[in-house]
Amino acid sequence: MTRSFLQAHVARDEDDESESYGLGVYRYESGDTLFYFALGGDFGVDFFTAFFPRTGIVASALGNTDADTFTLLDELAGALA
Repeated sequence: MTRSFLQAHVARDEDDESESYGLGVYRYESGDTLFYFALGGDFGVDFFTAFFPRTGIVASALGNTDADTFTLLDELAGALA
């Protein structure tokens, strides 16, 4: 069941297969880099949570502003690649 949940079901961009959707999560896979993440927010709050299976690292961030925490996730993914 977990395998089905995390496998790629739909590509986010026809020209770039590194980003796709699982069932309820985003996937990023390029070379040796693979991670799963969810993100979202509402007025005054923003969050992400991510899992990096190669290292076993789970990272989450919650902001009490509507500032984009995706930038932090992007930097973290770059450091772990």
